[in-house]
Amino acid sequence: MRAYTLEDIVQPYQHYPKIIQHAILRAHTHPTFLVLTKSMRKVLCALLTRTSQKNGLQPIKARTDRVAEEADVSEKTVQRAVATFRQLGWLRPLDSKRSEYGLFTTRQYAFTEELCSLVELPHEGSISETNCTQGTEMSTGAIYVDLSYKKDLRKISLKNRESNPITLPQALRDIVGMGVKETGVCKLRGLAHQAGYRLEDIFKIAQTRLKAIGATGHRVYRYLLSMIEKRSDYAERAAQLDRQGEQTQLHQSCKTDADAYRGRRFMKAGKRVDVFADGDGAIAVLADGSFVTLAKSDMPRLYAEIKAGKWVEQTR
Repeated sequence: MRAYTLEDIVQPYQHYPKIIQHAILRAHTHPTFLVLTKSMRKVLCALLTRTSQKNGLQPIKARTDRVAEEADVSEKTVQRAVATFRQLGWLRPLDSKRSEYGLFTTRQYAFTEELCSLVELPHEGSISETNCTQGTEMSTGAIYVDLSYKKDLRKISLKNRESNPITLPQALRDIVGMGVKETGVCKLRGLAHQAGYRLEDIFKIAQTRLKAIGATGHRVYRYLLSMIEKRSDYAERAAQLDRQGEQTQLHQSCKTDADAYRGRRFMKAGKRVDVFADGDGAIAVLADGSFVTLAKSDMPRLYAEIKAGKWVEQTR
């Protein structure tokens, strides 16, 4: 059997704050916790996921059946584990709250300073239980979110954005014009980079389709995200679109020149060129009287020389 690594221990708790992950790691590695059975350690980790990352002494709410489900043990095991934690001086029960019908809806506990020190959870002994307002995971299973921490990060982010505004390449500004926030474009750009793509290439491919279906805002974001999650050679496809665009532009330019110069005569150093009535070819009469028929493929070069003033128009 393969031995567990530290990564295996922390892996199920990746979505929790780093402080909580560290506390769970300590619960698996500190010698003091060797007195616990494997099932009891699971119960302890389930309780640790409910604690505050700022003050480990703050009350936590835990329903026996919910803890048993999360720890993958029986409710009897949870009860025995809680009793053991109390005997060891790691946990103390608080008054359980009742519903409007007088029934107990959840149990409340608080870790002691001793346990907080063992798992290295920040704690302040001076904070009373009545003044605790820190949100934790509810007995109904809501995920713990440290709102004060998020508010601080938001303030820092807004302040940094004022002094260092987001600058996007011109090729990506059109995504913002379609209703996606600049921060959303930056996130898509980072995800594309992680997948080995350039968001500019992906958007170039998707732009025509997005405009055709009239997508805006979140729909544009989800469409581009779905393309990032697929495997494709977006760089080559974007380069192919560029080549097609160049050919289309050249064809359109030639068509415009053909309309402008059809049926006209030009002279240069004794040479004469008569453009056909359809503009797709011409007859070039040389100085010695001989002539050469110019094909359609030769016309872009002739039109460029006419525009450059190397040929002078003659009236017939």
